[in-house]
Amino acid sequence: FYMFFSEEEEDAFHYAEQISSFDVLNWELGELGERRGVYGGATADAARLRADALEFRKQLIEIKVTAGQLTMEAYLAELRLKILLEQKVAMAQKAKGTLLGKQRAVHYLKRVKVMRDELTTAEAAAAEGSDEAEIEGDQTQG
Repeated sequence: FYMFFSEEEEDAFHYAEQISSFDVLNWELGELGERRGVYGGATADAARLRADALEFRKQLIEIKVTAGQLTMEAYLAELRLKILLEQKVAMAQKAKGTLLGKQRAVHYLKRVKVMRDELTTAEAAAAEGSDEAEIEGDQTQG
């Protein structure tokens, strides 16, 4: 069974596929829903395609986590990498010197902020979790 997508659909799915952060996916959906930032001029069809692709990507991440194919450690490592990559993309967009380049640079930098916040929260939760595990481990040994 083959699925054929239009060029616009492929572009939307390719865009979503590049996002590794669950929080960025949610942020993108919010921006898209409100037609903010780079989504200001999006048509209804383009917005629907992008939203479908972003939702599909969220589902794929959830499935990988549920199936044990994506650990928290691997997820956080991917976030760290994406933060660096998206900072470079933002700088390249800004260097174009165009209005669209500047808008895209701002968009990518906002995504970087969302990922940094997500990473900070996840690392804090992991640290709390490991402290609890150590405490529980100490109790079982005593």
